[in-house]
Amino acid sequence: RAAPEEAPEREIVLPGATAAGAAGGKKPMIMELSSVDTGSKGHTPQHTLTRGGSGADAHYTLTVQFPEVASAADIDLEASATRVVLDAGVAGGRLEVSLEQAIDDLALKAKFNKKKRTLTVSLPIKS
Repeated sequence: RAAPEEAPEREIVLPGATAAGAAGGKKPMIMELSSVDTGSKGHTPQHTLTRGGSGADAHYTLTVQFPEVASAADIDLEASATRVVLDAGVAGGRLEVSLEQAIDDLALKAKFNKKKRTLTVSLPIKS
């Protein structure tokens, strides 16, 4: 992620105010600074959640497409018994999935396919 370019600072002098370079050396009342809109993590990546297996082999499979993400290192994954959160920043988006059945969050497995830019998460359901 590249650092944003900084625009030069510009002085805005209001009537009756003194410019920075004027006699007396007073600073302007208002100084305009550049700002960068970092965007929002509001978009949700395309995904599917399926349930498979039965009994001790029951599991959910969560497949998420991250077309703007090049590496698994760019994705944060958090899981609890009934919720999975994936956050890939501004470019990749954020996904929160609530699960109907509790999972074993310590036994989940995740694999990122660089070619397809897809993350597949296997979530074993507690029996």
